[in-house]
Amino acid sequence: MLRADASIARRSTSLAAKPTSKGQCTMAAYVIYNADVTDPEQYELYKAQAAPMVAAHGGTYIVRGGEIDVLEGGTPLGRTVVVEFPTMEAARGWYDSAGYRAARELRENAATAAAYIVDGVG
Repeated sequence: MLRADASIARRSTSLAAKPTSKGQCTMAAYVIYNADVTDPEQYELYKAQAAPMVAAHGGTYIVRGGEIDVLEGGTPLGRTVVVEFPTMEAARGWYDSAGYRAARELRENAATAAAYIVDGVG
């Protein structure tokens, strides 16, 4: 039990607002993405282009298509991805970047998707 509590405390600390060098707090933001992949080969091309763009904008994959255990409601689209960015602005910068826009064009022909950005706990 103690080990689990320590693990939760470490994770909770990583989700908190983080002070900048100027003493201001920044809050992590999360891109939540669900997709129904219709063209697996094309989707692999998208993934190969998207991953470096995520990293270039400070993003880290938290969930990338893992197994789903539905607790309530309907089953989400086939693939779930969660990406953590340092701030909402960084997440938006990634999504709007020319590099990710090119990757998104690949995905639009390979999957039906829904995506949104949400602020973390602050």
